[in-house]
Amino acid sequence: MNETFPAKFMSLRAIAQTGLLPESVLRRFAKQKKLPGFYTGRKYLVNTDLLTAMLEDPTSIFNQDHREAH
Repeated sequence: MNETFPAKFMSLRAIAQTGLLPESVLRRFAKQKKLPGFYTGRKYLVNTDLLTAMLEDPTSIFNQDHREAH
């Protein structure tokens, strides 16, 4: 049997409280539509499984050194 589980979503503030990334960085990426999530009212909910995969991917936007682009 192939079981699928619903994705786990967390708010930006809840993710920031884990120490994964600062809230300001998460908000900037949400505004730039670079996070796997959606707005529900004023709150942005992030798919934590996809966020973890993005952070583990060496080609992800989170792992690029943006100073080299300037």
